[in-house]
Amino acid sequence: MSVPNIAESSSSESPQLCRQFTFSEIQQATQNLDESLIIGHGGFGKVYKGTITNGSNPLIVAIKRLDSNSNQGSSEFWAEVNMLSNLRHCHLVSLIGYLDRRIDEEQRALAIWAQDSIKKGRLKQIVDTEIRESVSPKCLKVFAKLAKGCLHKHPKQRPTMAEVVVCLESILALQEKANNKPQLTIMQYFARFAPGIRSVNSLELSFDSAGGGSSVYSLESYFNTIGGENKTLRRFDLNTLIVATENFSEANKISPHAREPLYKGKLQNGLSIAVAPSSGTQHEKEYMNEASILVKVEHENVAKLLGYCIDGNRWFLVYDFAVVESLDRLIFDPECTLLNWDTRYKIVLGVARALLYLHKDAPVQVIHSDVTPGKILLDESLDAKLSSFRNATCLSINEADCFVLRICGTWGYMAPEYMLHGYLSSKADVYSFGVLVLEIITGHRLMTRGISYDSLLKHIGRNWFEGTLSNIIDPRIDVDSSSLTKFFEIGWLCVQEDAAARPTMEEVVSMLLDWFSCSPCGKNARNDYNYERQFEMY
Repeated sequence: MSVPNIAESSSSESPQLCRQFTFSEIQQATQNLDESLIIGHGGFGKVYKGTITNGSNPLIVAIKRLDSNSNQGSSEFWAEVNMLSNLRHCHLVSLIGYLDRRIDEEQRALAIWAQDSIKKGRLKQIVDTEIRESVSPKCLKVFAKLAKGCLHKHPKQRPTMAEVVVCLESILALQEKANNKPQLTIMQYFARFAPGIRSVNSLELSFDSAGGGSSVYSLESYFNTIGGENKTLRRFDLNTLIVATENFSEANKISPHAREPLYKGKLQNGLSIAVAPSSGTQHEKEYMNEASILVKVEHENVAKLLGYCIDGNRWFLVYDFAVVESLDRLIFDPECTLLNWDTRYKIVLGVARALLYLHKDAPVQVIHSDVTPGKILLDESLDAKLSSFRNATCLSINEADCFVLRICGTWGYMAPEYMLHGYLSSKADVYSFGVLVLEIITGHRLMTRGISYDSLLKHIGRNWFEGTLSNIIDPRIDVDSSSLTKFFEIGWLCVQEDAAARPTMEEVVSMLLDWFSCSPCGKNARNDYNYERQFEMY
């Protein structure tokens, strides 16, 4: 908002501050933004001629209104305000005021008032009178600390939503202890202002921030919290794991070149375990995510979390099963003869059943989002265990999909809609599963150096449509290629670019079982594989 300056011609700086106008004043000055008063257009937006009452004297002004489609934003807006409010020259327009409606004054004042009250220890006065007397002082103190952290001026110093939920659960536990009975008043009150939060479960398992900063609760407190939900979760000391893994020897390392190291070991009582070590805060949130998921799910084809270890800034997840190797180490090794067709089918069906459980039958709906051969661990019986839930996302049972800002996965296994747009649903896991099936059939990675992913898929598809599957089937599979046509079709359906065209994992499991009962390979394998047992389960 500016007026012509009729002062002397020399330039000067003035400490005078601009006045913040109300929207009603702007409406009155421009006759409710009358189009007939528009005197110009620019990159910023429209310019209106207006009349401001300055005491008893009317003042003719020009009012620029930022267009919502303008390329200019808050930084340009405030730069102009700061510059023109300090400079005065006869050939420069003089800024007399501004209005920024994007920040609601009452909300801004509320945050400042609350922060000031917390700083001065006047916590009671920020609590709604409806619940003021029911909140315990200790509970309120922790709640205020959480609110203060969320309002931190530096985004990286704010807690993540996973940390927020852990803190809220701790607050709820404090309140229940104070009242000696279940008390949901605070959570209900919080939910009034966060309608997008459907449940604690859907939040505590999903991370939408990769920022660093101090945790509201330490990693140890986090494990204590989720340990309360799963009484069998055990805490190990580091010496126990050192002995079990032979000091984390290379001989016990599974997939030596994997991004996420894993070691096999054996406890003194003879129990076989797998240990995933990490250090530093860059992976802390991912490990918290995995732990909070695995304490809630249980399936024979999903890695079972036995416990954890925290030693200074080092921490470890401990799994309860005997790992022989990861699938990628065996399937892509041309010298490996362990994976005959019956074993490959068992692995595929095991992974399919794990995903079906996670999508449909688990206490919370889990989208793994990174199903790759490296994430499939094989035990002594070569049964598949789906592992590595560090980047998994959880939805409530009634939710079908979500959009995520942080896309995590392995190139070539990520569904197009997830990789390009952050759109995540169970169909993203179906796509990854389809890639896995095609790799198990061919014995080759679909991501090969020097060959584009699309061209390799087209090569596979062309051989299928031309009836020359024998050209692409792994020669280590001693079966007639014609009997694998239906099995290949399952994998091909799963990698459709359109998510809606892909089957669900329930349909995939049904197709796999139908193929097994009808295929000659399936019939020949019945003596070696308990088909009836698998069929009873689904």
